[in-house]
Parts: sequence; C-alpha cells; structure tokens
Amino acid sequence: METIVSSFAVVLDEMNDPPQVYLFHVNNEYNNDGKITQPAGWKLPGGRYEKLRDETPRHTAKNETQLEIGINIEVKGFFQDSMFGEAILEKRKSKSDDKTSHLEIYTFFMKRIGNTTVKRLETKEGGASGSFSLKDILLMPLACTTAGKYNPYGIQFTARKRIFTTLKRGGCDFLELIPDLPEFFDKLDPDEVGEDVYWILKDILDTPESEIAILPEEETEREPTPYYPSHEKICPCDSCWQRWWAMVSQSLINT
Repeated sequence: METIVSSFAVVLDEMNDPPQVYLFHVNNEYNNDGKITQPAGWKLPGGRYEKLRDETPRHTAKNETQLEIGINIEVKGFFQDSMFGEAILEKRKSKSDDKTSHLEIYTFFMKRIGNTTVKRLETKEGGASGSFSLKDILLMPLACTTAGKYNPYGIQFTARKRIFTTLKRGGCDFLELIPDLPEFFDKLDPDEVGEDVYWILKDILDTPESEIAILPEEETEREPTPYYPSHEKICPCDSCWQRWWAMVSQSLINT
C-alpha cells in the first residue's frame, strides 16, 4: 500500500499586531469520476513530500510555504518528542479511485523571518495567499460543511484545527493573539469552528488568570513593528464574506 507524506506549516507572523497566520487559497480538485476531492477554500501552506527535493517533511513545509506564500520562514517551535520536530502528526487511510493509501500528515510551527518576499511559483492549485488574524480564522465559514455545502470563501476544517492545536502546543497566549476573545466566544458554534478548537479556547477562558503561566519578557530590544494592512472581517455570514473577498482578493493575488 502506498504511503503518502504531506507537510503543512502554521506560520505565525509576529510583525503584525495582533500576530497573523498565513493561508493559501486553492481551487476545487476532482478525481477521475468528476467528484470533488478537495473543495475550494483557504488551507495551510504545504504539500506532498518529494524525496528527491526535500530532506525531511520539515523541508517540504518550508519549501511549499515559500512557493505558495512567497516569504522566508524558519522553525519557531521544535518539538523534541517528534520525529522531525513537528507539532502534529496525523495517520490515516485514504481511498480514491479504488486505491487505498496510508497518509502521514505533519504540521510544523514556523515563524516569518525578515520582510523580504520572493516570487510565488505555485499558482496551479490556486491564486491567492494572505495573512489573517486568529479572529478572522475563527469567524471564517467552512469550505465544506458536514452537510456537503461548499463555500469557496471558507476555510478547510482541518486547517483551522491544525492552526489552533499547533499554537496550543507552542505555548501561545490566545488572549494575547485574540484580545477580544471573551467578548465574542459565546457566539461561536462548536460544530462550525470544530470541537477541538472550541474546547482549547474554552479551557483558556475558564482557567483563572493566576494559573496562566506568564513568560518573562525578552531582554533584547525589538525592532519597530511595520504596518501591514489588516484583513480582519468581523461578520461571519456568507454574503459579507463574499463582499469582503471581492474587495481584497485582487490585492492578495498581486502580493
């Protein structure tokens, strides 16, 4: 049975305030019968591990991010209890076109380094990329619901789960990343955002402030934070997302 290895990167851009995560927009993918195997929508940058090109799945995540997003990144959190330093490893089986494959999916915690951008070379899968606040990501509709409803302006369910699980493993402060989380948390639907994501955030809000670990501030002086246009989109309804997408998609494509 064939083993397919894929890698993805959760890239935290701390040059934005609040920090943002990079996503890549893909088109529909179809099998030989014309059925959708991957719905159009936002996903994490990443792709299939190519042994001839990449030393490890970690190199795949880094290379694919550069191809799809056009930024330089490095590992932010390297986890010693993992084979390649990944935050998450998922293993499962997939069946398509009467062929069953083993899937190994690695997700790495990365950060952007420098302001330099490079030419994006990966355009056949999709055309847009952008950085989004975690509030944006929480409010995005799903690219495909459990009822089979497609929304090309939405986010892939697994992408949102991987983002929040990785950031949790990386020890991130969600109250810092999402300053107004307590104000809108009760409006979140666990089925829409995913139960894993919902309970990660609920546990944070239910934890007394005195029990939350506070890391010491860095002694080194930080460079001034450059301004980046915010992609925040407040209203979660589909029609507003479509209007928002129409306004920003061209600027994202040209980035």
